[in-house]
Amino acid sequence: MGDTSNSGPGTLTTVALFAANFGVTPTQMVITLFLLDIAETFGAPPGVVGQAQTLSSALAVVVALLTGVLTVRFKPRTLLIVGIAFIGISALGCFVSVNFGMLLIAYAFSGGRDGYGDAHEHDPGR
Repeated sequence: MGDTSNSGPGTLTTVALFAANFGVTPTQMVITLFLLDIAETFGAPPGVVGQAQTLSSALAVVVALLTGVLTVRFKPRTLLIVGIAFIGISALGCFVSVNFGMLLIAYAFSGGRDGYGDAHEHDPGR
C-alpha cells in the first residue's frame, strides 16, 4: 500500500531540543515556567515579568559585542572570570531581590553571562 513511516522530525527530536534549551539557558526556562508565580509574588503583571527576558537578551547583545572586542586585548582566563562573575551576580541578586525592579536588574546580569558565552565560544583563536 505504500510506506507509512514518518520521515519528518519525531518526538525524540522535540524532546532533545527542549533538553538542549534547558541545559543551555536554565534561567530563562525557570522564568518561563514560573512566570505567573513570580508575577504574583512581586505584584507585577505577567506581561511585564515576561519582559525580563527581553532586557536580559538586550544586555546579552551588548555584552557579546563588547566581549568580541575585549578578546583581542585580554586573556581568556580574565574573560572567563568576568563571565563567572556575571553568573554569581545574577544568582545572588535574584536570590535577595525584595521587589520586582531589583529582580529585573539582577536577572539582566544573566544576559551578560549569555552574551559573554556567545562571543567567547565562537572565537576561533581560542
